[in-house]
Amino acid sequence: MTRNDKNPSPGMETTGHDWDGIQEWNNPLPRWWLWMLYATIVWGVGYTIAYPAWPLVHGATSGLLGYSTRGAVAEEIAGVEQARSGMMEKLANADLTTLGQDPDLQGFAVNAGASVFRANCAQCHGSGAAGEPVGRLPEPPG
Repeated sequence: MTRNDKNPSPGMETTGHDWDGIQEWNNPLPRWWLWMLYATIVWGVGYTIAYPAWPLVHGATSGLLGYSTRGAVAEEIAGVEQARSGMMEKLANADLTTLGQDPDLQGFAVNAGASVFRANCAQCHGSGAAGEPVGRLPEPPG
């Protein structure tokens, strides 16, 4: 096999890299690619200015819009607590023997109790509240 050092396209420069007889051309990037690169750079700078972006020691930069995901979550939690505050008040003052007479309050109590159980009790007692007999630990695997 012979090596051909001739440039088949006169006027085309190479980068000087040669690998197994293949030369690397020094072609410019496509225009559409360059415009997309410039657009993403502009978008990134704008996003960094508008929204909180850079973490600092005691927080993050607030951005010009003042948006905060923590603030959004706190607002949503406050809205949910306000929406259910009436039922919580009613449940706190309800007589447990007559709780079944108010189907809305009973449904709220059952769902709230199930939520509290899943969050705080199911780890030890199991999801069906069966748990393990007292004093007996589960067998180790293997």
